[in-house]
Amino acid sequence: ESSAFTEDDGEGVTDGPLVIVEEESDPDFRIKFWRPQSNQRSEEMLDTIGKLGKDGQPTIFIGIASYRDSMCHETMERALHFAKYPDRLRFGVVEQNAPVDTPCFFTSKPCDEDPAQLLCKYRNHIRIHKVSARAARGPTFGRHRADSLYRGETFALQIDAHMYFVKDWDTDMLWQFQSTKNDYAVLSTYPTDFSRQTLDEKLGVSK
Repeated sequence: ESSAFTEDDGEGVTDGPLVIVEEESDPDFRIKFWRPQSNQRSEEMLDTIGKLGKDGQPTIFIGIASYRDSMCHETMERALHFAKYPDRLRFGVVEQNAPVDTPCFFTSKPCDEDPAQLLCKYRNHIRIHKVSARAARGPTFGRHRADSLYRGETFALQIDAHMYFVKDWDTDMLWQFQSTKNDYAVLSTYPTDFSRQTLDEKLGVSK
């Protein structure tokens, strides 16, 4: 079963994020979804969902289903780099790789050598569910497992493993949500193809 992840606020440096490995040879493996730990009635329990960051502000869960995608780690790095408040982000990544593929938690140096690397700095905000590419069964298979990595964050965002971001994308999206004046609103779009003619990827600014 996928167990509850606990974020480590300590100063110690580990080699990577929190990981679940789904073995092909384990027929008893089951997906377990998060529920608030509460003795309240279900309707009251809903009010407890919406985990805030250390600064008391809303957190954003980013679900990523990656199938042998070499840009997976770059997508997380760009999300962190261009977010106004990267500490409020939480990643739930389903890595469906073959042994020769680049892992989603890939850094140019080990974290104990260079803990300032973005993925190392925010390693405890990353949850990864690893599945062999041979066992993958399509987009729904990956998205389902990514959803199971949600742990009560205020907002949830579902993206692909090969994405680019504009500067301050996190506050921009929250502003768009708040502008609907509807707590049940869902923001959805089909991302355009990346082009260096339309986006300055170093500055994160649309041209």
